Amino acid sequence: MDRNQLTPLMLAASKGNAAVVKYLVRTGADVTLKGEDGMTALHMAAKSGHLEVCKIILTECKVPRTLVDCVDDGGWTSLIWACEFCHSDVARYLLDKKCDPLIRDAEQNIALHWSAYSGSSEITEMLLNEGCDVNAVNVHGDTPLHIAARQDQYAVSVLLLARGAKIGEVNAAGETAVNCCTTDGDTMAALRLNAKVNELSEHMWEKTVKILTNDISRGKETNPIQCVNGYDSEDKPTDFLYVTENCFTSNINVDRTITSLQSCRCEDNCSSEKCLCGNISLRCWYDEEGKLIPEFNYTDPPMLFECNPACDCNRITCNNRVIQHGLTQRFQLFRTKGKGWGLRTLRHIPKGTYVCEYVGEIISDSEADHREDDSYLFDLDNRDGETYCIDARRYGNIARFINHSCAPNLLPVRVFVEHQDLHFPRIAFFANRDIEADEELGYVKKRLRLETQEVTETHI
Repeated sequence: MDRNQLTPLMLAASKGNAAVVKYLVRTGADVTLKGEDGMTALHMAAKSGHLEVCKIILTECKVPRTLVDCVDDGGWTSLIWACEFCHSDVARYLLDKKCDPLIRDAEQNIALHWSAYSGSSEITEMLLNEGCDVNAVNVHGDTPLHIAARQDQYAVSVLLLARGAKIGEVNAAGETAVNCCTTDGDTMAALRLNAKVNELSEHMWEKTVKILTNDISRGKETNPIQCVNGYDSEDKPTDFLYVTENCFTSNINVDRTITSLQSCRCEDNCSSEKCLCGNISLRCWYDEEGKLIPEFNYTDPPMLFECNPACDCNRITCNNRVIQHGLTQRFQLFRTKGKGWGLRTLRHIPKGTYVCEYVGEIISDSEADHREDDSYLFDLDNRDGETYCIDARRYGNIARFINHSCAPNLLPVRVFVEHQDLHFPRIAFFANRDIEADEELGYVKKRLRLETQEVTETHI
């Protein structure tokens, strides 16, 4: 790297010198290195609109699956850079390569906010077709329509309105899109006309779905989780504390010493038979996309041991690290008929994909026996000595809202990451079949009756 932390590959990528980029990549240049402001060569190529360079970086060598979604210091992906500078061909290519348009930057903007800012109606339409929420809000409460109006982007404003943007949405400063429009031109006229039409027709439409909050996790998850109710008058759930990892309220000893961990010294992507962590699990059960491989036993799933803090493998390129990267799916909490709250996915989830983790308070089974509400208990299935379970009644994440299903689309799997104490596995849900967008998530809930030691299904 030079004094500006730039590698030859980054310099060639920013200049669009495709021949040099191809030579450097083929001779082993590291495409994952980050330079000034945390930008990779792919960021720089996308920012400058060099489509051919982007293609070389993503196809000429074996790149980690996370590279296309890699973020810089501001939380920007390569797609966001392409959106801000109106490089529609680069944006289309990155979307074809499965770049996630819903990743949020440091101010909670998604790519759609930036295409609205730049005024690219072509990219805006692409992003909307990819499932971007037309009314997504950033940390300031601005929707893409707020930003398009503020920048006087007429074509984008009209497109957003046509695709369902809410003209009456108010940001943190109390402004609607009309208030954000600073010039009395075509954009202002279109916004005012839409607002007037909505006002006149409001009494004709029954409001069926109410947005109770745009993020039930209150910023604790990378991707916000909207809570809606189109069924009754129940407000958003507030009777629990949202946590993103298992917690303790009593003195329970978990062996977390780093010296107790069996770990690998792999120099590849940890998919070979030499990986010690994979061998503990019998083999590495993840493919290069982070999904369970076809040979995985969904009927009697093995325990999975992911690579851990004591491993010497590369965290970015390692195939044996999935649930430790956190939630990547998009969810919505919604009111169901007869089952209280439920959770559904907003995007298609292929079979074998990690969906979410069941998180809550770890307690002993003897403590669980004294809890009044046992509907949030998840048994940790260990019968050697003291036994434990997870109770998501008081502390939990989105998984506490997943209902029982006699035709489940989720499979719970015991996974170990930061420790290998068999009494305390993490419970990870994987898709046991393809799950369609807007489909409710469900799994077979089982509870251990302490009196008879008989496992029974619960029907919640």
